[in-house]
Amino acid sequence: MPRITNKEYEERREVLNDIILQMFFDKGWDYLTYGTIAEASGFRRSTIQGYFKTSNDFSKALAGKVFPYILSKLSLDSRAEFVKSWDTSIDDDKFRYIITMLIRTATDDTKVSPLAVAGLNRLIALITSKLGDDAYQDLEILLGRTVLKLANR
Repeated sequence: MPRITNKEYEERREVLNDIILQMFFDKGWDYLTYGTIAEASGFRRSTIQGYFKTSNDFSKALAGKVFPYILSKLSLDSRAEFVKSWDTSIDDDKFRYIITMLIRTATDDTKVSPLAVAGLNRLIALITSKLGDDAYQDLEILLGRTVLKLANR
């Protein structure tokens, strides 16, 4: 089989990134598997594994694309508005998919995603810089509330 050029490799990566992002926003993190991505892209699973070594690496396709969505849903005008906006946004599929992915991939003992940890840390830094250090407690409560809500779906 002929090797592909660097340009072709990068073009395929972008195609896969776009497919993964769309699938993620349509159905969530749990829907992303080598099989579903292969079916949607027309590439073989082994080809996809050449771009994403583990399933947690699918988060690389989302890098820089999901944080703006979270921010568009949250109010940082006050702590009360932040809590209210989170509680409202958690019923939005895309917002919930993002938070679910962050929680799962940042806490998986076998394969923690550095991107997810960085995303959570970025969220913490933004919230505490805009709303003060006490807003960290709000985020802890909201993440806990989110886990409970997800568990009872």
